[in-house]
Amino acid sequence: MTCGRYPRRAAIHPLTLWLQARPATEFDRKDLSGPALRTFFRIAELWSLSVDRAFLFHPSQSVLENADGTLTVHFTAGGIDELCWHLVTWGNRVTIEQPAHLRQRLAAICAGLAEHRRPERRKSRNMAYQGSLDGLCGPYAIVNAYRQCDIEEKWLGQDIFAISCLAIEGWPQILWDGTSFRDMRKMLKSCQNALQSAYEEADCEYPIKVTYPFWKKPPRTNKEYWKRLDEIFCRNDVLCGIIGMEHPSEHWFAFDKKAKTLTAFDSTHHTDGGMRRIAIKDIHAGVHEKKKYVVNRRELIVFRSA
Repeated sequence: MTCGRYPRRAAIHPLTLWLQARPATEFDRKDLSGPALRTFFRIAELWSLSVDRAFLFHPSQSVLENADGTLTVHFTAGGIDELCWHLVTWGNRVTIEQPAHLRQRLAAICAGLAEHRRPERRKSRNMAYQGSLDGLCGPYAIVNAYRQCDIEEKWLGQDIFAISCLAIEGWPQILWDGTSFRDMRKMLKSCQNALQSAYEEADCEYPIKVTYPFWKKPPRTNKEYWKRLDEIFCRNDVLCGIIGMEHPSEHWFAFDKKAKTLTAFDSTHHTDGGMRRIAIKDIHAGVHEKKKYVVNRRELIVFRSA
């Protein structure tokens, strides 16, 4: 018994018409199934293939030998999917000359197989991001703070970064140890001197002043810290600040303060476009294990309009 598909057939109905059976000696299975490749009642088409050796694709085929030693096979048949399934086993040893829709169908089947058999990509684990292995958040925070102050574009980016890095000692150990509050003050002193000299050469007044309001007299409690910080950022001349975080990791970042949040202009990977908002209720100034973030009460840097 021969089985096959019946494409584009909505229904099958039995016939009540009695047909005269042909003698068994006149029946030829090849004549019956010749137009199809295991597909019944499909319109037959002329197909042309180029192969690298003789092979019986179909009883009706004709073979033309090419000058390069390959063979071009012509035959008329139906069953486009069945032929494609067979051609897949030939790999790159067979080329479909015509019709075009046979090439397209084979390409679609091969693409589907390739996608289905594609090995699953290994998920990235414990990726190392910029800043996760080095301790250069201090210079980055300084660059980001000056950008919030609208310093002239020619003094942004690598210039400020280079001035900051050249101001401190201890290379290369500082790459993994990070920058201290003392290092931050030294870097900012160099940046301020360089920026002021550049503005003076351009016959312009340098507009930025940097202060350390909690350095010598830090707040004694978390409540006092936020009260004094509110008083500072209520002033119209305050542009932004840099804060020293101790938990969940030691980190410097530039920020602006709103009523209930700190807007951090950060260089770490988890920020959205370099900016993230941290709720003040999640921050504690001093040691507090239950809070998400802990900042150092002494390590505050404020940028003001001069």
